[in-house]
Amino acid sequence: MKKNKEYTPKMIESYFLAERVALDYLEVKLGKRIARNLLFKSENRQIEIDGILQQEELDVIFEVKVALKNKIDVIMIKHYLERAKKIPENYKEITHRSASLRLVIVGNIKPEEKKVLFNDIIASNLNTDNNDAIFDFISYDDLGLKLEGNSITFKQ
Repeated sequence: MKKNKEYTPKMIESYFLAERVALDYLEVKLGKRIARNLLFKSENRQIEIDGILQQEELDVIFEVKVALKNKIDVIMIKHYLERAKKIPENYKEITHRSASLRLVIVGNIKPEEKKVLFNDIIASNLNTDNNDAIFDFISYDDLGLKLEGNSITFKQ
């Protein structure tokens, strides 16, 4: 989560709760363990990633973004996508391993917003080493969470 003075401690806590539960959900869905909150460094480069699934031929990098409102900030996601293109390249430079990128958006995203985001991905050619990025939308309901104001909690 990008540090910003407008985020309260409760919002940051909510963000990390949703990120953790989303990665738990994907582990169950994929049937594989995802390593989390990793920092990869080389002499002149470093990257932080939310999760990684290391496999024999192609690793999968998970980047989770959480919508703390009932509407997704399309401009913020577009800006993020531009930076996200470089993650697998930087990962390969540091680790000498190829990876695809799996972007996970958590929130109650309306179908028309999903369409806009998909079109932006196609328009920005979010491909790495000829491996298309995977784009997942996971709702709070899917995760057993609820959003109230800017706070995310478990459903009772």
